[in-house]
Amino acid sequence: MEIQWDAVAWENYDTAEADPPLATAYDDTLDNLISDPQPVSVRLNRLSEVDAWLTYVRVRGREQKYAIIWRVSPPGTLQVLHLGPWGL
Repeated sequence: MEIQWDAVAWENYDTAEADPPLATAYDDTLDNLISDPQPVSVRLNRLSEVDAWLTYVRVRGREQKYAIIWRVSPPGTLQVLHLGPWGL
């Protein structure tokens, strides 16, 4: 599956390379989405306003929340609309 990035999402992903635990968490989550975006475990939070899904990314030992907002459109393309910190 191809990944299509929002510009800010890509910048956040690229910047995360300086933070190995965060980069690994993003990569693991994206790998799961690319391999099979259908499981309920990655589709728990639907954002109907933008026809997308919110998947939380957790980094062990951190209180900060991270998330990826994504959708598959067109078929075979994973659009990453947001990747980065989530919440307050």
